Amino acid sequence: MLAAPSSVGGSGRARRWLALAVVPLVALIATWRWAVDLPLLPEATPVRSDAARSHEGEAPVGRVAVPVAPLHGVVVDRDGRPVADAEVAAVVLATGTNVSLRTDAAGVFAFAVMPKGELQLVVVHTDFVVRNETVVESSRGGLRLMLQHKPRLRGRALDAVTGRPLRPFVAALLPLSEGVLMPLVEPPPTAVRIHRADGLFELVADQGGPHAVQVFSSTSAPAQLLVQLAPDRVDECELRVARGVRVRGRVRDASGNPVADASVSIRCHDGATAVAATLADGSFALVPLPQGDVALLVQPMALPFLAIDALRLDVAEPSPFFELQLPAGAEVTGTVTPWRAGQQAEIELRHRRGPLRRVTVDAETGAFAARELTPGQYRLHVERTEPVWRSRVARMLQLGMELPMVEAKSDLPTRVELHDLTDSLARVRGRIDGQVDLDHLVVRALREDEPMPATYEGLLRAAPQADGSFEIDGLTAGRWRLQLMRGNDVLHWQTLAVDPAAQVEVVLRAR
Repeated sequence: MLAAPSSVGGSGRARRWLALAVVPLVALIATWRWAVDLPLLPEATPVRSDAARSHEGEAPVGRVAVPVAPLHGVVVDRDGRPVADAEVAAVVLATGTNVSLRTDAAGVFAFAVMPKGELQLVVVHTDFVVRNETVVESSRGGLRLMLQHKPRLRGRALDAVTGRPLRPFVAALLPLSEGVLMPLVEPPPTAVRIHRADGLFELVADQGGPHAVQVFSSTSAPAQLLVQLAPDRVDECELRVARGVRVRGRVRDASGNPVADASVSIRCHDGATAVAATLADGSFALVPLPQGDVALLVQPMALPFLAIDALRLDVAEPSPFFELQLPAGAEVTGTVTPWRAGQQAEIELRHRRGPLRRVTVDAETGAFAARELTPGQYRLHVERTEPVWRSRVARMLQLGMELPMVEAKSDLPTRVELHDLTDSLARVRGRIDGQVDLDHLVVRALREDEPMPATYEGLLRAAPQADGSFEIDGLTAGRWRLQLMRGNDVLHWQTLAVDPAAQVEVVLRAR
């Protein structure tokens, strides 16, 4: 009776000792499993916010909460401060698919699911230069991406004569691919309007490198300066802006009626060009231009153009107002020969000073008429518009030819007859005779009696077919040499006379 209680008490003590021994062992095993599986961030990673700690799958390491995710890291600036609300896009290079998210208040990002393979991370923030980072599969955990602040430029615009601050004005900062300043035309869409009394401005660039800072004013000529910018840096500059001449005027046709929607451009001595369109009453106004010699060009939609080469702008003189009248139109008519009904072609008219004009040839008769031309000298040629081989060859030929000049006058029509090169071109068909390996062979045609344009020569060659036959189309009338070549070696050659629009048959005997 007394032994039973003693036995029960001994068993209870044994069970308590066993429990005390098992609990630490279980905790040790769990801690080891957790430590092995957990990806760690660098020690410099900032402590995450409470919202970030609620992310599913996170586990604490000391005082820092780290996401347990296939791709995770932190975005910081140059001083190690976290960058919040930065967009992080992960692009799978093998497939082009991408996912994106934004960093939290601690600069941390974590992608819960990511495909295997190499990734491209793109980090974008309004205050920083875009960061691109290639990430291999073995290093997706614990990334630390540092961003650089966008370059800043602080400047001042001053009047070149008085030295006083310029106001108001617009300023722009444009990247330069070649590091060379381009002619100023008009304020770009990114220009910022400045109203400060001290003439100070501050502009931000998306990246470092050479840039042009530009200043435009309603009373001064445009000015620009070449600057070299770098991320995480603030540069300073000063622009002395010269006074400009504001050009205004009105355009009328030969009868005195106002011309609307005409392009009026002035080209300055430094290459800068200002452009404006005429209003319904024919009036126009250009941005202020630097003083000096300029050239003016008026190009209406369907009327003669007007070109004035020698105009002088002077800031000491009152702003000019030009009354411009277009000349009376000239007319050039003619026909194209030879011509077959159904063909398609255009006549290209090139004035020695002005823009190009095109007119369509009548498909049935081959006749054409170009009206409202600016009086003067033109070069005309026929350009067949059907997408065929001979049209391409004829176009190449005409580019290298000195075309005759035609004088267009306003008092009476000028009539011409144009020759169409396309139908007068010849074709050579032939075959290669003899025991010779046809691989890597080329037949080339060379003009013997006069030089050929280099672009034309490159078209006149053909590789033989499996049966030894070949064809070269697009030869002009004259004396030609056919060469059978392998690389730079001439295996055989033959001369022949080619008539206009001929079909020539030849046999090249290879040895």
